[in-house]
Amino acid sequence: MAVMLKRLSPSDIKTLQQLATGGLTVEKKKEAKELILQKLTEDEYNELIAIAKKYGLSQGKSYEESLKEDLSN
Repeated sequence: MAVMLKRLSPSDIKTLQQLATGGLTVEKKKEAKELILQKLTEDEYNELIAIAKKYGLSQGKSYEESLKEDLSN
């Protein structure tokens, strides 16, 4: 989490909070993921995803896999 706080501006954090309000739809998840992909380095993203996967909160797709997925949509 410290990684995200270093990279995200207060405005970015507010955007993520607003997206999460009322639950995350698929569209909101995509928007949040795009924001995070833009702000974190590949290593930081992969570290964050590894933590999320450990707790069942992510499929564990790497930074590269996520970028490819977003570009194809």
